[in-house]
Amino acid sequence: MVNNTAYKKIHNDGFLFDSHVDTVGAMLYRREGNRWAPPKGRRLQIDLPRLRQGNFGGLFFAAFVPPDDPQPTGRAMSILALTKKFAAEHPDDLALVTCGRELTAARRTGKIAVMHSLENGGYAIDGNLDLIDTFYALGVRCFGIVWNGSNALATGIGGKPTRSGLTRLGKQAIRLLNARGVILDISHINETGFRDVMSRIQAPVIASHSNVHALCPVPRNLKDDQIKAIATCGGVIGVNIYTGFLTQEKISTIAHVADHIEYIVALVGIDHVGIGTDFDGIDRLPEGLEHAGKMPALTRELVDRGFRKSDIRKILGQNHLRILREVIG
Repeated sequence: MVNNTAYKKIHNDGFLFDSHVDTVGAMLYRREGNRWAPPKGRRLQIDLPRLRQGNFGGLFFAAFVPPDDPQPTGRAMSILALTKKFAAEHPDDLALVTCGRELTAARRTGKIAVMHSLENGGYAIDGNLDLIDTFYALGVRCFGIVWNGSNALATGIGGKPTRSGLTRLGKQAIRLLNARGVILDISHINETGFRDVMSRIQAPVIASHSNVHALCPVPRNLKDDQIKAIATCGGVIGVNIYTGFLTQEKISTIAHVADHIEYIVALVGIDHVGIGTDFDGIDRLPEGLEHAGKMPALTRELVDRGFRKSDIRKILGQNHLRILREVIG
């Protein structure tokens, strides 16, 4: 076991980049009394003190559009606008950035980098490919193609027909997103759609918040051949800390999170795993990782398992920073 001072130093010497959080959407839904929001009175899993405590250096704040929203484009734009407002209200702590260079610059001034992503992007654009450019102009640099159902671009892991992949419009969208230099996020897409995307990519992709099917065999998790395909293109898998994707047991622990990280490293190497917590989009979390401020405990677990400092830095943030630099500069 490592002593307290040692693991905290290792954690704080680098920085944590989280490839998927739902915090701003949860803030908006809570205002509206929406069923997607945490109940009023409950503190969100992410806030500024907790981000500082967890040594977060950057995050993709997802603009998630539920499949039953009657105004999907407006919903996505409202979340992006609130994210921008949130960053502007805390200029000493947060910086809205659009690339790896800007993230690095923000880190030098002690700020946390805020980045825009879309979740269920095919629904957010509402069948209009011109909106890809609109969202790009608003700062979106990561595009989650689909959620659990189906949209105009693709079918998710729970959508129908179950064997359908990218639609004709979806294939056009992938070409446009490739040309724009937007990171493609394949979390939630079904296996046929995954293969369709991977056959059309021109840059590394991410699975922003996905886990290992071999350890927890649920549809949302990635099978070994998918993990290998992501690694082959240079991509990164952001490990999700939702209990239902970590284990089939009722309760999860930090050890379960480390198990998924360790499995990916053993299968494809240290360069293809990161963190994608899904904070504020999940309600069942591992014991000891109940909010963002507790993330140093994961570093302690990795140190206890024998991970080197350089490898932990890659897992926590450097692997995702590499993707940012390679895809969007």
